[in-house]
Formats: sequence, structure tokens, C-alpha cells
Amino acid sequence: MKLPVIHGQPSWPLRSSHVHAHLTRLGGHLGPVQFRLGRRTVAPLSIAPWAEEKLPREMPALLKALRGISSARLSGAMAPPGSANSIRRTGRPPTPRGGSSGWNTPRLR
Repeated sequence: MKLPVIHGQPSWPLRSSHVHAHLTRLGGHLGPVQFRLGRRTVAPLSIAPWAEEKLPREMPALLKALRGISSARLSGAMAPPGSANSIRRTGRPPTPRGGSSGWNTPRLR
């Protein structure tokens, strides 16, 4: 499946009756996200201002895809020190493949 490019990054679309979102292949960043709240639509997450610019090769992949919520934040890597989800407490990396790696869709049974 060829992924659509959303703000410079190939991303999986996620939709429901009240939410439209995109999850990047690079790093698993969630964004943009739009929520339908009654008659309003809100988009609370940001996209990096350089998202669609040509970036230097040496720029970390995490910064190239920076937007909304990253896999590192979802897994607790960005949790405050001492919190139940912090890496220091769990001793686990933020994601199985890291926040700067390419993600693949799992095989569904």
C-alpha cells in the first residue's frame, strides 16, 4: 500500500466519525489530528514549521518527522523523571524500534 504524504511524511490515515488523524511511517508521530466536537472541528497538535522543507541529511530523523505526538511520548520516554512511565524507572527503550526508525504495518490475522 502506497502511503499518502502528509506534511512531507508518508503516513497512515486513521479515521472515525469524530476523528481524522495520520500516523507517520518515520518514527510513528501522530499528527495532524482533527476532532469533530459538535459543529466545530479542532486541531490541537502542531506540525513542525519545516515539515515540507528540504532538510540536511545529517538532521536526525526524529526532527524531520516532528509533529503532534511521537511514539516516544506515547510510550513514556518523555515522561517526567520519577514517573511510573519514565525510562529510568522501566529500563526499557521508548519503542521497540526507536522513535527515529521506519514503522511497518503489522500482519493482521
